[in-house]
Amino acid sequence: MTWSVPAAYEKEVDAFWKSHEAWMQKTHTMGEASAKDDSAGPRLNEFFIAKGKEMKNPLNPEEGETGNLIYQMSEAYVDAAGIAKHMELAQETFAEGFAEMMKLNAQFGIHIDVGTLSVFTCLDDKVSNIKAGKGEPTITITWRVPLKDEKEIDAFWKQHESWMRATHTMGADSAKDDSKGPRLTSYWIAKGKEMKDPLKPEEGETGNLIYRMSESYVDAAGIAKHMELSASDGKDGSPSFIGGKGMGKLMEYNEKYAIQMDVGTVAVFTNLSDATAKFDVTPYDGKTYSLYHNGTACSKFMFCFFTGGSFQFQYDLKVLDGGEQMDAHNFKVCGCLPMSPIPCCLFCGFGPCGFYGKHYRSKNPATPNLFIGKGGICETPCCVMCMHHDNDYFVFDADHDGSTPQKAGYYVPGGKEGVTPGIGNPFTPPCLAGPCACCDNSNFMVNIEKGAGGAVKGGIVPSQVMKR
Repeated sequence: MTWSVPAAYEKEVDAFWKSHEAWMQKTHTMGEASAKDDSAGPRLNEFFIAKGKEMKNPLNPEEGETGNLIYQMSEAYVDAAGIAKHMELAQETFAEGFAEMMKLNAQFGIHIDVGTLSVFTCLDDKVSNIKAGKGEPTITITWRVPLKDEKEIDAFWKQHESWMRATHTMGADSAKDDSKGPRLTSYWIAKGKEMKDPLKPEEGETGNLIYRMSESYVDAAGIAKHMELSASDGKDGSPSFIGGKGMGKLMEYNEKYAIQMDVGTVAVFTNLSDATAKFDVTPYDGKTYSLYHNGTACSKFMFCFFTGGSFQFQYDLKVLDGGEQMDAHNFKVCGCLPMSPIPCCLFCGFGPCGFYGKHYRSKNPATPNLFIGKGGICETPCCVMCMHHDNDYFVFDADHDGSTPQKAGYYVPGGKEGVTPGIGNPFTPPCLAGPCACCDNSNFMVNIEKGAGGAVKGGIVPSQVMKR
């Protein structure tokens, strides 16, 4: 959906999209793993509304502004059933808002499509949720293409996809900056049939195809780098976009087919990322996890001490209270020696001396997948005043479930720099209570499901990718 809105209506339209964001956050979830299906609520792979000034010439900002604002909606669903559920919920729980949207679309709409397009090209074929952050700059292009030109345009976007995959990375942590290659937080081209009335498919098709590009970048420098790389002819061996002619070809097609285009002047305004979905942890009950150090000196020293130099450390996960509590127990060294948190009997973790850590899901709506340690750390709590792990914490979600090294989970000792600053625990030595002069202990222990592979030094933040 694309709107061109006169500046006089900015407050009204902003208020509408904010109310829409609140509704989306209450009723939708992000990612394929956020629910079993779409029966309770739609699962999204991407959602954001971007807003910015409309330029007379998007590729030549010196020509000035039109005086209007552009509002762009980008939504991608895990399944078509999610779109059906979205429309159902809109009538049931957002009826006034949906009517307002249709009124505003009639006033300001440039383009709308509803479920007739699907992802055609992207940065990676695997599935995961895309999280474009507020304020991130975007590039959006929408083309109306006659059916007779389909093969030619398909081939062009496939060449574009190959170049994007070779030169761009996904995620803010995929590189330090954009000096070598642009960092994206979303990228896809969607393709599908244009309908005479997108909300009444029974009225039929126009005979054209719609191609829609949606890109969001970590930083404006990424867009500048994107444009720079597009001009490379590849003679130095670097990947090229049709030998440096790709951008010229894109402009040629844009002249013929464009409905709308913006380049870096529109930025993410609303999204779903601020309301993280509660991740279902119940399937992980009973799984065994291996623990690894994070590569820092303090982490290595602690692992060496607690494992007798073997660095082989594991535990079993117990999920309680429908996923509101996750406990670590049955700790073992070298896969067989029962471990105790009591230093004088490390490998005698029998009965009440066994290691046992309770963790409770955060009650803060902004951090529903944060689990916080509380209570004693022995199988049978004893001397809790001196031996508790209050304020230790970890995040457990689709990107940090430990199912692969790329999805490792990280355990953070609470200490004085934990979830509740100033509230430490006696089981965390001062040198581990947050970053110190020689180490960053923020992700002190790396958790990976046993048998899934070893840790990667420094940890990995997985790419955020999308399925076609």
